[in-house]
Amino acid sequence: VERRSRLSCCLGGKSKAKGGKVAPLQSSSVVPGVPDTAQPQTMSLVLRVQTREGQARVTVLPSDTLSILAAKVQEQLPAVQNFKLSRDPGHKDYLKPATATIAQLKLQHGDRVFADHAPVAEAPAAPPPS
Repeated sequence: VERRSRLSCCLGGKSKAKGGKVAPLQSSSVVPGVPDTAQPQTMSLVLRVQTREGQARVTVLPSDTLSILAAKVQEQLPAVQNFKLSRDPGHKDYLKPATATIAQLKLQHGDRVFADHAPVAEAPAAPPPS
């Protein structure tokens, strides 16, 4: 009498009950209605950019470049002009080159980046009403 484990039977071992044939596995999508060939989505990252004017939370993709990050910072903080980005608040080592991707710079979700820029000039005070 030949003894086989249940596992070998399920993984393709011959079973006398089924005549030695194992039904092929059907590939199925994890999500109904979505084909298996769907490309995985790239996860977006939120970087915290600290400036003298405050903090901006910028959403980027790992494939975005440093210049795209800078443009997104300017969208959120239009008063901040001509700035350089750094990992440390002392601005000893700037992030570069502008064509480097977020992944190449090894920036991760939640990382804090510091913007070095000239002080923003305050708008002149409105004249008192007459």
